[in-house]
Amino acid sequence: MLLQVGEIPLIIENGKNGYVVPSDNDEQFYSSLFALIENSDLRSKFGDSLYKTIIENNSEKAVIQEYIRWVKEL
Repeated sequence: MLLQVGEIPLIIENGKNGYVVPSDNDEQFYSSLFALIENSDLRSKFGDSLYKTIIENNSEKAVIQEYIRWVKEL
């Protein structure tokens, strides 16, 4: 779960690999936090999905491949 600030929301997909909560919404923050505390399956699902997202899009290998693709387009 994260607040909707900075660039982190570019990695987290709300409801898929975490919760993105507007920084001024206390109720949504509370309900999202409570859902994660109460539901270990949801925590595991988000964790697995976030790991996959990081490996596919933000790992060293993924970043280098994207850079090479970008250079070839020049």
